[in-house]
Amino acid sequence: LDFRQGILQLTFTEPMDGSYFIVPNFELRNDDSENCCGVCVCYPLTGSSGLTFDECDTIVTLTLNSEDFNNIISNPNLAANITTTYLYVYSWSVRDVSYNYNQPVGPIRTSKVIPP
Repeated sequence: LDFRQGILQLTFTEPMDGSYFIVPNFELRNDDSENCCGVCVCYPLTGSSGLTFDECDTIVTLTLNSEDFNNIISNPNLAANITTTYLYVYSWSVRDVSYNYNQPVGPIRTSKVIPP
């Protein structure tokens, strides 16, 4: 998660189908709770202003739209550093090039957070 560039970079183990990517099914959380309730802060992304794929279709760069970017950076309890940044991906959010849809993923801690 790079706030200087306004991007979330995702790495997959197999090539992904760029025509099927449901961004609102991606959710940032501030802890690794399975169900985001109580003190957990959750923010489902509303969309993106662009998706780019590397030449192998395994690294996807999601450019945050201005609404998501502003809402995330204005919340001091969300994505403040690597210990408060987790990603949860709901099932049927992405599919690989063989048309296999994902199962729920996470919450998993992000590997890097670059602050604004």
